[in-house]
Parts: sequence; structure tokens; C-alpha cells
Amino acid sequence: MKKFLSSLVFSLFFLAGCGTGSSVVDEFAQKFDKKIILPLYVYSQSLWQEIIDTPGDKIISIVNPDNGAGYSVEELYKDIIPKLVASGKKPIGYVMTKKATRDIQDVKDEIDRWIRLYPDIEGFFLDEVEKGKLSYYEEITSYIKSKNSNYFTVLNPGTLPEEEYFAIADLVVVYESDIKNYDSNFCDIEPQKSALIVYNTTLSDMIDLVKNSKCKYIYATDDSDFNPYDSLPSYFKKELDLLK
Repeated sequence: MKKFLSSLVFSLFFLAGCGTGSSVVDEFAQKFDKKIILPLYVYSQSLWQEIIDTPGDKIISIVNPDNGAGYSVEELYKDIIPKLVASGKKPIGYVMTKKATRDIQDVKDEIDRWIRLYPDIEGFFLDEVEKGKLSYYEEITSYIKSKNSNYFTVLNPGTLPEEEYFAIADLVVVYESDIKNYDSNFCDIEPQKSALIVYNTTLSDMIDLVKNSKCKYIYATDDSDFNPYDSLPSYFKKELDLLK
């Protein structure tokens, strides 16, 4: 991956460092027609409230109460999911598929639990998606759409799958990993239906991704610990501002 900024951006960082009080991203950076797919796997009222309070509708929020829907209502998610909807942050429910080894009826049952426990949910994030198992995922996505044709469906193989996967989902995560392994070619097949989830990402890496990636949906975070989705990026506001 190219890890550089244009001379203009370097100059703006220099000016900001010289005490001009100007924010590179806020005042100077070019804006891009992209969105964020946000995995926030942490039980935190304050972090979710920060998402809810963020202006605009550029965020798809992956909600994950108990490694999925769980079996009873979690009060935090009962509270935040309607607020995410009202603020335009599209909450979608996390569902594990275990690389297509999970019994497909168990997956359908969990989708039903999501709808019963959290009726305001607006779609589903199918995780641990396996390549070469199209019929398995086609059955699940068809089941989701049979419940509500407006449910937003995301498949997460974490790498580029066969092209047919893009036809059965609204969005496919074509890369989920550390920035060091990122290759811009992942976004070539269906850029408008492709997403990146990239961690251990510096501010300059994030700007480069937003500016140069063909993918429509991007999430970059500088978190790099065991769970890179238990916090928001230190540069989260700047990331959002670039996407305006």
C-alpha cells in the first residue's frame, strides 16, 4: 500500500504544527463520497452516545450485544438501537456463521431472535463468511430479505470472495485485517458494494485509504490490541469529516 501524503497535505500538517490553529482535515482536506461501516463491540453507553450524537448519516453501526443477539434483551441495546435509527446510523445485528459450518437453522433462529428482541434493527452483519459456499449464504440472505426486503445485509469474508457473493448481499467486506497486509486491488470487482475494515492504521494511512481506495465503505482505526473494536479511533472525528 502507498503510505504517503501529497505535498499539500504535508504542508497543511506543517502549518497546523506551527500554531495556525487550523485543522488539516476539518478545513482543508478534500471531501469524499464514502461511508463508514463501524464495528463497535463494547458495552459502553458513552461510546454509543458519541455515535448517536455524530451529525449526518454516513455510518452503518454493527451492534453485538452477546456475540450476536443473545437470548434476552440487553437494556443498553434496547436503548441505543432506536436512537441509532433516529439519528440515521443504521444499526445492523451481528451474526456469526463459523465459515459456513454453523447449522443454517441456528443462523435463521438467531435472525428471528434479533427481530424479536430488537425490532428496530435495520439489517444483519454475517461474520466469518467462507468463500466457495455461495448456496449457504444465498439461503441466509434470502431468508433475511423474506423477513423485510429493506434489511441491509453485509457479508464478511474478510477477503475478496467470488464475484457471485456481491449479487446476494448489499455489501461485502473485502478486507478485514492489519493495515500492513492491505492491497488496493481488493476493491476492484464491485467498489460500490465493497467495504474495508482496517486496524493498526495511522492518521496518514487513514487519509490515504479514504482518498485513494475504490471501496465505498471504509473503517480505519488505530486500535491494534486483541480486540480492535472496543474503542473508537483517536482520529474518529477527522475520519468522519473526510467523508462529508
